Amino acid sequence: MAVNTAYTLVLFVDDKKDNGDLESIDMVPSFWLKYDEEDDCLKCPCYDNVTIKNKEIFSNAVRNLQPPPTTWSFHRVEIRGYSNTYAIGLQRLDKLQVKRFAFTTDDTDNDEEKQKSIEKRYRLKGSKTSGKKVEKLLSECQKHFVEKTNDSNEVQSKDVQPMKPKNKDNFAEIIDGINKMQTAVLDRFNKLSHQVGTLQSEILKIKAEIQQSKNSMPAQHSLANLDGIYQIEGYDIAFENLSDFEKFDKDLKNNAELRQKCISIMYPCLNLSAKPMESILKIAKKFLKKEVLEFYTAIKERKGKKIFKTTSFYSCLYDVIISEFAKTSSHKINENQFQKDIGKMINNSKDWDGGRKDRDSKEKPQQNEDSTRNKRTISSSSSSDKE
Repeated sequence: MAVNTAYTLVLFVDDKKDNGDLESIDMVPSFWLKYDEEDDCLKCPCYDNVTIKNKEIFSNAVRNLQPPPTTWSFHRVEIRGYSNTYAIGLQRLDKLQVKRFAFTTDDTDNDEEKQKSIEKRYRLKGSKTSGKKVEKLLSECQKHFVEKTNDSNEVQSKDVQPMKPKNKDNFAEIIDGINKMQTAVLDRFNKLSHQVGTLQSEILKIKAEIQQSKNSMPAQHSLANLDGIYQIEGYDIAFENLSDFEKFDKDLKNNAELRQKCISIMYPCLNLSAKPMESILKIAKKFLKKEVLEFYTAIKERKGKKIFKTTSFYSCLYDVIISEFAKTSSHKINENQFQKDIGKMINNSKDWDGGRKDRDSKEKPQQNEDSTRNKRTISSSSSSDKE
């Protein structure tokens, strides 16, 4: 079973334990374990010299499921438990401080049987699998290490002549080459397995973030009618008169569902690659007309004006802008700057919906009239001087 788990908890059987040295228990990637046919035991690579650097290398390799350094020697080990994750493995290591085995979080009676069964799996895997691979590779190599035998007294025919193996001394080189090839393939496989595991973790993380975004941003198209006018709990936005907005703002303070729907309309208006002012302006135009904003100032009291900062809509807008732009590196915004942007937005709202054009058209006739009046005054003054 542990052959297929990510981690195995092992007891390093120290050769010097008879001298009083303590045996050590640790967690290692399962693919580190190898069955040694010559010594008839399970072995695992580990550093020989206990240094801080070696401990760090060991810890990082285990945590990231990476192959061990090739310079490490193999040590005899006994299996004490296993785990599919690093975190659970650490918990089971703690259990091994007081228990002999930690195959599960619960105490069981057949732990010794599990240990024997798992070690037997490694033994069979190490002997049968490697034996079959070597046999197959030897058969393939034999085809390349042969020479034709020609009988000089016989006439050559078109048939292929019999083949015989080269000297048996070459088999040692063949075996050595096979072992090196197996090691290289295994190392490559382990690296690929680690990369695949890392990618899977990243994919799961992205999926979780997407799901979280979906949960916090309900589909906004369901809030708009056929005319493209947004409706929230019976309110049509953008608000054109003060009384409707104040009623909506009062409900917004106490209605969590209304607040969430309000936020769902704000999110698509955000542009985190631009300055926050652009997003504030776009959101404000989505909810409010200039006829409402003309009754407000940003934060300071002014005769005949209401303070926009005291509204629930301001609080909702503030939370969205501050929290989302905090994720950017170049457009973070604090409360002071947010209030300044709100002030600019309110001051400029009089130019919305063609307001600037209307104001300019009213100012031009007045300017023309003033210009004509000035010309008449100058003309009258000139006539008086001549007399």
